[in-house]
Amino acid sequence: MENIIVDAIIIRNNKVLLARRSKIEDESGKWSFPGGRVDKGELLEHALARELKEELGLDMKSAHFFKEYFIKSKAGTVKALYFMCDVSIGAIRLNDELASYKWFRIDEELLDLDFSFNQKSVTQDLISWFQK
Repeated sequence: MENIIVDAIIIRNNKVLLARRSKIEDESGKWSFPGGRVDKGELLEHALARELKEELGLDMKSAHFFKEYFIKSKAGTVKALYFMCDVSIGAIRLNDELASYKWFRIDEELLDLDFSFNQKSVTQDLISWFQK
């Protein structure tokens, strides 16, 4: 079975929402886009909506495909699919997978963050896309 993850790029007022991974997670303390694994037989958008609800307590309104990446991990190669997401912004409630969250301006300074896995590549692509 192919390992697939879905991650959300959530933008509000020229800022992107990033989450810091908790100490119980791989790559703990590093910044990432919210999301997670797709369960067997689960539709991509359903997985993304589920992950946003579980991790942040947010309801997804819509998602549009952004880009596909491949990550090398202990378990092998993982396909990572990124979506631009519109969510109902309310009170963000973190689960135990995330230590904190922050809205960051979408500019070159974002690249100074300590990102998990392939997230720096995604961020570079996001900055390029946003500057168009």
